[in-house]
Amino acid sequence: MHLLKKDTEIKKFCLQARNERFIAIDTEFMRSRTYWAKLCLIQIATSKKAVIIDALTGVKHLEPVKRLLIDPKILKVFHGARQDLEVIYHSLGKIPKSIFDTQIAAMVCGFDHPVSYAKLVSKLIRIKLNKKERSSDWSLRPLTKGQIKYALSDVIYLKKIYSVLLKVLEKNKRLSWIKDEMKSLQKKENYMIKPKEVWKKIRFSKKPKNEINIIKKLAEYRELQAQNQNLPRNWILTDREILQIARIRPTTQEAIHEQGLISEKNIRKNDLERIIKIVNLTKKAIKERKGAKKLSQRITANESIKNMLILLLKLKCRKHGIAEKMIATNNQIQNIASGNYKKVPALLGWRKEIFGNDAIRLKKGEISLKISRGKIVLAE
Repeated sequence: MHLLKKDTEIKKFCLQARNERFIAIDTEFMRSRTYWAKLCLIQIATSKKAVIIDALTGVKHLEPVKRLLIDPKILKVFHGARQDLEVIYHSLGKIPKSIFDTQIAAMVCGFDHPVSYAKLVSKLIRIKLNKKERSSDWSLRPLTKGQIKYALSDVIYLKKIYSVLLKVLEKNKRLSWIKDEMKSLQKKENYMIKPKEVWKKIRFSKKPKNEINIIKKLAEYRELQAQNQNLPRNWILTDREILQIARIRPTTQEAIHEQGLISEKNIRKNDLERIIKIVNLTKKAIKERKGAKKLSQRITANESIKNMLILLLKLKCRKHGIAEKMIATNNQIQNIASGNYKKVPALLGWRKEIFGNDAIRLKKGEISLKISRGKIVLAE
């Protein structure tokens, strides 16, 4: 039987899996109506068989699974591990040790970022996956045959993908290139939500400082409310509602109602008195700093340098068959453009050899980019 529910069968399988060199893992969870993801299934494939462990049977039933996941001697292979690891951490209280992420590995094997699991299966082992059950409600029981087949396919082919990518990495001597990224996946801070930082995920154009302060405080308030009520954050306040409140800055609860700043369904889940207090505490205008014009000119200059560095990055990544995100993020390019070189991964190790050295040379004017025969090339 592929679906394991009983303590004895889960324990027996996990004990057998402890003898494996590596195992493939995936999870299915639900979070459409809650803040905290609800872990529903854990799929595991060993060299001998693949199983689905019913995570809704209770945390105590999953103790053998937890011990398996934190065993450093066994490599755990995931695809796009961050979401799975976040759910596992918040559900079981532990982060798996010894991790290999095929999505990261694919980035240094010539695939773009982010490459989907279905695309890797199609490209590497020539099998087209049926995605019909991807949006299933995994909390419903009993599971259908289609759900079980889909869930198992997520780990059965993952084993094969890992083996193919490992051979490519070893052949090209690039296995060491991804070690830091794999270690980073095991850091708890990656999965600990910081309410004071979530405002950064809200998209908005440049706004006055006083509006940004309100956005920061409202985003923090929303996050804490969502956590306490275990509701999706948009059920408390949407990004649009936060931006509207920050722009209009209502001084009374009546103003929120009259101007329709928060939808009626969201109003019931909010403390309007607290929202007004946030607005009143942060709405005081901040005087413009002197030298703003010079700052603006400097930002414009850095933006031009950044665009040149992005072109260089594309050129280098195309040449070496590496996804751009594996070399440098947008923020790292910005740091190089502005001369902030401290702790920029793109200027260290193998990334420095491929991109970092030439990025600095480009900034110094020692090399340039030019068009030759319709292509952008480097020139001394």
